[in-house]
Amino acid sequence: MFRTKYPVIVACLTALLLLPAPIAVAAEGPANFVFLLVDNLGWANVGCNSSTVHETPHIDALAVALPA
Repeated sequence: MFRTKYPVIVACLTALLLLPAPIAVAAEGPANFVFLLVDNLGWANVGCNSSTVHETPHIDALAVALPA
């Protein structure tokens, strides 16, 4: 089952990354986004979500910099 879904997931992610930015966003300036592709990293495994198991200082800094 995993082998049949993997090509579909890769195709969707590739299409998402290759799509042009919307015109409204391009008029204001380039859109900034971060795409993290990590295997087996759950939401509770980063320091900004109070995890003490893994040290993730760069992800924590990004989380603090995000607007609420």
